[in-house]
Amino acid sequence: MLASPATAAPMQVEATKRERQRVVVLDFDYSATSDTNYYWSYWRRGNASGISDLIVDALVDRGDYIVLDNSIVGGRRQGFVTDVSTAVAIGRELGVDYVIMGSVTEFNISTERSGGGFLGIGVGQRETTANVALTARMISTADGAIVDTMRGRGSAGDRSSSVSIVGIGGGSDRNREDELMSRAVEQAIASLVEDMNR
Repeated sequence: MLASPATAAPMQVEATKRERQRVVVLDFDYSATSDTNYYWSYWRRGNASGISDLIVDALVDRGDYIVLDNSIVGGRRQGFVTDVSTAVAIGRELGVDYVIMGSVTEFNISTERSGGGFLGIGVGQRETTANVALTARMISTADGAIVDTMRGRGSAGDRSSSVSIVGIGGGSDRNREDELMSRAVEQAIASLVEDMNR
């Protein structure tokens, strides 16, 4: 007997959930090109877990995988996980199909200034660019094989002008820098998730 349309839809949803595989995202580490000092001051914490948290949110929204909350990994390792064998061991203990581990390869703010002055009045131009780059690998817990590699990049820029009189100028630009960095982070994560299983 065929299922009615009212009952068929929930059955299809449950079947899809059963087919989806389980993943966990480990805290990302830093690479040599990442500005760790700026990263720490941006996230107000001394590791790259902020990126991992946002990737978890993006994967959940996408719905292709069942994603474990990566906070449960905390008691199972000390520091960043950078070797495949440790990542696979954690994944097997958690009962997931795949582990995602990655690096923040760029997390920087660059600023270029130009301008001049006359009779104590100065006019300046400031161009600020935030750049974020991520790399990640999806590793099978069955055999430790790398089944996918992903890259994500984001960039956001802004130009502003300022006027100073006898050295008295505007206030701090830190809030604007954080806003640009947030936009770059969002772009990089969206790009990374989009690159999965492409």
